[in-house]
Amino acid sequence: MINKLFKRGRGKTSSAIDYILGNKQHDGTDRPNMPKVMYGDPSQVAQIGDGLHFKNKYTSGVLSFTAEEKARLTDEQLKAIIDSHLEQMTIGIGSDNLSICYVKHDDHDHLEIHYVAANQDLESQKYFNPFVATRGDIKRFDVWKDLMIATHELDNPNDLERRQLFRENNNLPKTVKEAKKSLHDFLSNRFDAGLITCRQDLIEAAEEMGFKKTDSNSKKSLSFSHPDFKRNFRMTGDFYNEESWNNIDTAPEKAKRTRAETAAANIANVRELTQRLKIETERTLYGFGNRYDRNTGGLEKVKLGTRSNSEREPLNSLESITSNLGNNRRDSVSDFLLLTLEQSSNKLAELKVKLSDLLTKAKRRLDLFSASEIQQKTKAIRVTKHLGKLAKLKAYGKAEKIYRKQEIAKENAQLRNEQVSKIEYQMER
Repeated sequence: MINKLFKRGRGKTSSAIDYILGNKQHDGTDRPNMPKVMYGDPSQVAQIGDGLHFKNKYTSGVLSFTAEEKARLTDEQLKAIIDSHLEQMTIGIGSDNLSICYVKHDDHDHLEIHYVAANQDLESQKYFNPFVATRGDIKRFDVWKDLMIATHELDNPNDLERRQLFRENNNLPKTVKEAKKSLHDFLSNRFDAGLITCRQDLIEAAEEMGFKKTDSNSKKSLSFSHPDFKRNFRMTGDFYNEESWNNIDTAPEKAKRTRAETAAANIANVRELTQRLKIETERTLYGFGNRYDRNTGGLEKVKLGTRSNSEREPLNSLESITSNLGNNRRDSVSDFLLLTLEQSSNKLAELKVKLSDLLTKAKRRLDLFSASEIQQKTKAIRVTKHLGKLAKLKAYGKAEKIYRKQEIAKENAQLRNEQVSKIEYQMER
């Protein structure tokens, strides 16, 4: 399963709705199966989104499933995934306060669930973006995706057997692309024959073909040079990633697991991901600030203007925060806040050490000079500045003299031209 967010949202919301509901694909061909609305009212989303005056009017994305996942997924599982995704999209405001729709596309070998949401909180009528990268939503949705994969036993796109071994760059010249492809084919054949067992063997095999590894220390790719080409070859993909070769050692151990051991490991993974998602959700809720009532654990929205700043309880200590939370959420929030406080105290200690070092160095430098020497240096600096000013004044004086000479020459030339014109006029008469 893949959760992809589209880089759109500034155009008309109705255009996005027309596409996900239309009978045409992105390439203009007809859809074999018509889209199906799984949740929400698309016409309401289009109407609200087109009426917004915000720069980003809507948020759109897709949940994509492979052909194997499509065959295994039931309608109940698909509905559970959509409901869970809706909960993450409406963190802090509730599903009733966000106009969003989910549409099912079943016209490919794989399955797609497109979603479009109008960026407005229906209760406060203010701007609300369901996905903000700077708010930590990337990490939260990544954890949610891993949780859905573990819960419903879906295919993980990060598994070694599903990664892209070699990535081609279409912007390169044809000769360079052919050379990179031939090099990759040669290395792949050596790997299939069992002659390459580690990343160093990969480098040595490339050197046998006349390539030489450059000084690049990248762990995600390998760069080679060849005397017949002016530019270097940057080989990218999981076949050239150091992490992929480290994971090969753990693959046989996973294959030897029994069905019971795999199920137990999956249950433990689900529990761990559930706890991580809970912590990331708490982080997002506290990122909203005073928009949420801390007396109810941050889940109920505070209507703007209903409480003054004096009525809000100050956050003076960890106890004042956790005492207002429910028992089922207090532990995770306490762990998160304690970790944040510990990191802040460590940074503060580092800054104190750096400051003391700077003061010590400054004191040593001052001790090297006596009071008279400091006065002499100060006087020398003043004299240097004064001489600099005099030099600037002399330069300005020279420039002014040159300018005056040029003006006088222009006036003399103008007078001569006038006298010549008068003489010519008299001669003609």
